[in-house]
Amino acid sequence: MKKNREKIALIIGSIIIYLALIFLLYLDKKSKENIYLNDKINQLKSEFLITKRTYDKASELFYNTRINNSSIIKYCGDFSKRSAIFNTFYDDYRFLRKVGFYRFMFTLPDGTIYLRMYNFDKYGDKISEITEIANYENNYLSIDKNLFDSLVYLYPIFINNKRICDVYLNVPFYKISDDLANTFNKSYLFIIKKDFLNLKENKGYIQSDLSPDYFVESKFYNQILKTKNSDSFSLSEINKKAKEEIDKKLREEVSFSYPIDINGNTILMTFMLIKSFNNIPIGYLISYESDTTFKVFSRSFYLMISSLLFVMIIINIFIINIIKLKNVAEKKAITDKLTGLFNRSIIDTLIHVEIDRAKRNNKPISILLFDIDHFKKINDTYGHDKGDYALKTIAEIARRTLRKSDYIIRWGGEEFLVILPETDLDGATKVAEKIRSNVENYNFKDIGKVTVSIGVTMLKIGEPLDNAIKRADEALYAAKNKGRNRVEISFY
Repeated sequence: MKKNREKIALIIGSIIIYLALIFLLYLDKKSKENIYLNDKINQLKSEFLITKRTYDKASELFYNTRINNSSIIKYCGDFSKRSAIFNTFYDDYRFLRKVGFYRFMFTLPDGTIYLRMYNFDKYGDKISEITEIANYENNYLSIDKNLFDSLVYLYPIFINNKRICDVYLNVPFYKISDDLANTFNKSYLFIIKKDFLNLKENKGYIQSDLSPDYFVESKFYNQILKTKNSDSFSLSEINKKAKEEIDKKLREEVSFSYPIDINGNTILMTFMLIKSFNNIPIGYLISYESDTTFKVFSRSFYLMISSLLFVMIIINIFIINIIKLKNVAEKKAITDKLTGLFNRSIIDTLIHVEIDRAKRNNKPISILLFDIDHFKKINDTYGHDKGDYALKTIAEIARRTLRKSDYIIRWGGEEFLVILPETDLDGATKVAEKIRSNVENYNFKDIGKVTVSIGVTMLKIGEPLDNAIKRADEALYAAKNKGRNRVEISFY
């Protein structure tokens, strides 16, 4: 017994060490994955800044070379010169539209819109109706109210140190997404929070399929959803599969990366939070790319734990041998040699476990106690060999009648105890009657007809098993007194 305890302790210790090492390797794997995901966020930010700087330089170049060097700009603010200024910069406006700038207009210091290059006839309204402008560290910053999903540039124009007007330019984020895709060979998408959209005025936006709280520019969205990545999965497929988890993460309003598996291929979705000039989250720039790094992490992880596998195989072989020896010993301890049924010692192990489970789950459990009628007469008439034959045959008949989840025990001599989990008194009575009938109808070789008497009861909640067995024994005694070959019930 002591040796068995030592062996089991060694097995458990080995398994604990093995699992601990696997856990440490797993933590290392997750740490590497998190570092990689953070690197991907920084990479997306760098890609965005690289593209943004292109527009920064383009807008500055346009301002410095065309606006400041134009002789007609000094007339900005003179409404009689609007046509002249419009004609002067119209070709510039057309070129700006081609390279990605959307709005180009001139505004007065008081916020009055002096000239829209994209709509000459509309002027005189206030820029505050479409744009919020703030003065921050002597620089002018602006946010487009109707085009939150855009970069905005505002340049003041001074003549003789007097600010006479401002130049306003903007670049929609869907254009930036398109530029990013062409430059870095990935798919990009910008989603904007519903709170920042006037859906009546911004009819070109539709709800994204990542979250009901975010919208996208419909024309660009429909175009990009038709595209396939390098593994021939559309962004629509990816979004729909990731929607539930992504929707939760979007509510946290932080940048993040999320890998998703599609038919064995890893697609990495990286989300960069976009904020307004006053640091309010307004949306996300998303990149989609096929990724093999996560598979590398996984292969490395399994390669490392495989170095421990050899030790575990040896331990498992050792465990199997120990379990076999242990099972043989336990089976001998709880099995009746003649019938192959459980013996009474099972009560202290499996049966009590079953009873405790019934108590926890508030399920009924019933008990049958039966013995062979006139068994002594069988032994005396036909010999003990035939008596053993009758015992084994009845044990087999009862075992076949019962469910796999039921327990049948040779209780002693010609008595058998049956435990019926999740069975009420009515169900137990039917089982008992079936056992009685099957035994009665069986033709015992050289003996003929053999019958059994059965007592039935149900275990009360919290009642000791011995009490229920005693009631079943009383019911069995009643069946004997009433002529045998019958089932009697003891109601509690």
